[in-house]
Amino acid sequence: MLKHKQLQLNPLTIARVLILLEIFALAFSTAAASVLEVLIFLTCLGVPSVRKKVFDSLKQPMVIMSLLLIGWTGIGVVYSIAPLSEGMDMWSSWRKFLMVPLVVGIFDSLVWKQRLCVFFIVLMGLSALVSFVGYGFDYPIYKYE
Repeated sequence: MLKHKQLQLNPLTIARVLILLEIFALAFSTAAASVLEVLIFLTCLGVPSVRKKVFDSLKQPMVIMSLLLIGWTGIGVVYSIAPLSEGMDMWSSWRKFLMVPLVVGIFDSLVWKQRLCVFFIVLMGLSALVSFVGYGFDYPIYKYE
């Protein structure tokens, strides 16, 4: 028989829960997602044990490539013919890639990786179901006048 440990409220668990909330917020509310991103970054920078896990993740190829992509895009912004303010607005929308080292470092155990996957699959499945039901009943989400 499988026994589940109780969730212990430590900084690492708080960071993991914040990232799960971030995934939920990304699907529905950009404002809430922005607030959660700030909380996640503060947690990761402010707690030494979490910060160590994040810095350890910087050795993984996926993390290195995501950071190189952010850097390469930044170089593209500087050399673009678009005004710098527009380029910086576009580049700031790529900040989600800065979450890659955090997620890789924080979700390091198999149990939490599975929880992340199950959470994402259930969330997106429910979202699709609500979308199909709304479409089937011709219920518009946005009211156009």
